[in-house]
Amino acid sequence: MPYKHNSNSTLGISRMLEVLERAFRMLASKPKLFVPRIVTTSAYSAFLLLTAGKTYELVSTGTTNLLPLLAFLPLLLLMDVLTYGMYASLAAQVQRSGEVSLRRALREALLQWRCLVIIGASFLGMVFLLSLSVAMLLAGYVLLRIQLMLPAAALLMLTGMVALGYLFFYTVPVAVMERGGFMQVMRRSVQLSQRHRGEVLLLNVLMLVLAVASLVVGMLTGFRGEAFLMSALLYMAGRGVQAVIYTYLSLISPAAYLREDVRGG
Repeated sequence: MPYKHNSNSTLGISRMLEVLERAFRMLASKPKLFVPRIVTTSAYSAFLLLTAGKTYELVSTGTTNLLPLLAFLPLLLLMDVLTYGMYASLAAQVQRSGEVSLRRALREALLQWRCLVIIGASFLGMVFLLSLSVAMLLAGYVLLRIQLMLPAAALLMLTGMVALGYLFFYTVPVAVMERGGFMQVMRRSVQLSQRHRGEVLLLNVLMLVLAVASLVVGMLTGFRGEAFLMSALLYMAGRGVQAVIYTYLSLISPAAYLREDVRGG
């Protein structure tokens, strides 16, 4: 039995490395794949800059108009989920013919925009509930001095992220490539995650590490001090690094899905 466990672990690591290598080869051979994520990262950067400007205006004058920002946010979120959908199509294009058509990828993502929006909204809703629950436990630890609430918060965060990874890992490529409804997509994603649970767990851990690293880059290169030009250059460099990391992240799930033993399941 221990030998079988070690064999399964080795197989999971081997498959994870295969997926990561495939995603990296796609990016290295087709730099055009960076375009969708660069566009969305630029849009998010503009939104953050506008938010910073409005916040400064509010602090300085006591009044500001936040309606344009609030109106822009749903469009930004729609753009984001469509971009993830595009990467599922783009990965399939690279595997089938080696050619990349951004227009075709956008068209295929738009065909499933409702399902993609529901997937995105469901994921964000669950992350919010998980974060709220963890925050309540942390508040109990700080305010009530209940020692057990700190490890409980850590355990809840860990198990919650693992559960979300299992639920949603394959949702976007399944939605775009198999064209199902939301519930059908979720069932198929869970089925695939259960069948390849070792690989999915390892990939989700890596994706979480990369996402945190990207967030740290963004935080470290935010606007600070009085040297505006240097701050702006650092900010743009940080967002550029984030775009590269998120492009890679966007390809990991489709690359995993496109393996023959996954699609055949």
